[in-house]
Amino acid sequence: MTSKRALPDDNTASNDVLLGNESDVTCGWFNWRPKCLQVFSSAKWLVAFLCIANCAQSMVAGGLLSTVIGTLEKRFQLTSTQTGIISSSYDMGTVPALCVIAIIGRRTNRPRFIAAGLTLVAIATFMFSLGHFTTGRYVSTAASSVDENICVLNSTSTAGCGREELADFSGKGLSNYFYLFVLSYFLVGIGSSPIYTVGVTFMDDCLTKENASFCIAVFYATGVLGPVLAYILQAVIVEEVYVDADVLSAASLSVEKGSNAWLGAWWIGYIIAASLVAMMILPIGGLPQDMPGAVAIPGAVGGTVAGGIVIKRYRMTCKTILKTNFFLVFISLLFVPVFFLQCPNLEFAGITTGYHNGSDVGFTSACNTECGCSALQYNPICGSDLVTYYSPCHAGCLNWTTIGGAKTYTNCRCVAASPSVNATAVDNACTGLCPVAPLVGYLVILLILMLLVFAASVCGIMGTLRSIPSSERAVGISVQWILLRSFGFIPGGIAFGHFFDKTCLLWQTTCDESTTSACLFYDNWSLGVHMLIVCGVLKTTSLLFVTLAWKLYKPPLPPDLNYDNGQAVNEETDNTRL
Repeated sequence: MTSKRALPDDNTASNDVLLGNESDVTCGWFNWRPKCLQVFSSAKWLVAFLCIANCAQSMVAGGLLSTVIGTLEKRFQLTSTQTGIISSSYDMGTVPALCVIAIIGRRTNRPRFIAAGLTLVAIATFMFSLGHFTTGRYVSTAASSVDENICVLNSTSTAGCGREELADFSGKGLSNYFYLFVLSYFLVGIGSSPIYTVGVTFMDDCLTKENASFCIAVFYATGVLGPVLAYILQAVIVEEVYVDADVLSAASLSVEKGSNAWLGAWWIGYIIAASLVAMMILPIGGLPQDMPGAVAIPGAVGGTVAGGIVIKRYRMTCKTILKTNFFLVFISLLFVPVFFLQCPNLEFAGITTGYHNGSDVGFTSACNTECGCSALQYNPICGSDLVTYYSPCHAGCLNWTTIGGAKTYTNCRCVAASPSVNATAVDNACTGLCPVAPLVGYLVILLILMLLVFAASVCGIMGTLRSIPSSERAVGISVQWILLRSFGFIPGGIAFGHFFDKTCLLWQTTCDESTTSACLFYDNWSLGVHMLIVCGVLKTTSLLFVTLAWKLYKPPLPPDLNYDNGQAVNEETDNTRL
């Protein structure tokens, strides 16, 4: 027999149920509440709908942007600091929203409040994709180069910053889309806040204590699944679909997949995610405000999550949960040195190595001084010496031909160690020669690290719910998220973007020197060191605070909840639920 939890201790809600207020206990919209929909008036459907909605909105919040950051930087001439601000604007939006939720969250119709937030998420996500529909066709610097950007001896033209080039390459107007992207993610942050606060407390009120930990863990697992699905979806789209596929047919497209001139359709993923979020607005908005009693949720709701299973299986007290959280954070700290595993930098002529294996860096050498190369035309090629060059012109290539459908540059004066050698090069940068063992090791350790971080987050949220009275849980969760966003996610996104910019070795050149541009080449070693230091410091700080939470927590006396064969004996004082 499964124990029943009392209805939420909101006097108004309870009185409505006792008086038979149909709108609070039945499914439907406005006055339309047919009997066929009442099958959804149960906690299992509440959990299912919230999990699906959480998965869809987390695609926008956590996965889509991360996958197309490089594409957006290239298309709209953005720096990593700017894309970091875009990412942090999501968290900036949650802070004022959480303040409002802390005040009115408990007094609202919770399903409709969550549905209203999802509506805002869908609108803002569609708005983000307007960055594609309100701009012209993409013109790559490589695709717009004249005569394949090869070396023309005794050329006197170098910079090429006339009116046409300034219009094509500066990207000054497009860089203003940065503000549209910031506003979009700010609104997404506002709209997604109710599901993580009101939604969690709603589930906690409607579930038995044994099932609450597990179902909330599954809920947070869907928040991790969403970004994973977004990564896969966006990776396939960006790899296979050209950015202007809506106005260009495949037959008329002259750009090859994988070439430097290729730009993927970053906007399609946002339209798909916005549609998925919109599909969940009506189902959640039609749920009743109060469920008719607690319902035991089957053990396999959407999958299994280690943290929730352990809490449910061993009926862990709040003190035990905090202790477990400490050990999970401590173990995850031991995996931070994973950032020492990294692939070596590519040999890039003029950046990481000199021309003809010399020590001098810089893109001008004796082999290309007569070519009149322009820094605006970034079109990397891989020489037969396995060195990457800025462009065919910078490699001193005098001719090009097509062999087997692939473009090959010949008579490349900078590639050959001797002028008598007829060196060649092919399109695109050289493929990194990364050893398999470090790469596999990095992926395995990173997977373990993510599992530990997620399990710790489950313990953290359950520790918060167990230590706050039932009537104050919405406020407590809101305050917790405000602190997380204000001191973690917001400065974190900006800081990591800044660190990426600090490790940039090559910036895209534009005619307008006042305009920021995208990074073309990063220093892997420096980036790994920065990640190690930052993550190590943050994890150590996290460990300090979870230790304080574990040691300073004191359970209330006397305990207000005892167990007898898995049933709650005293439910009149179900406030802290130890």
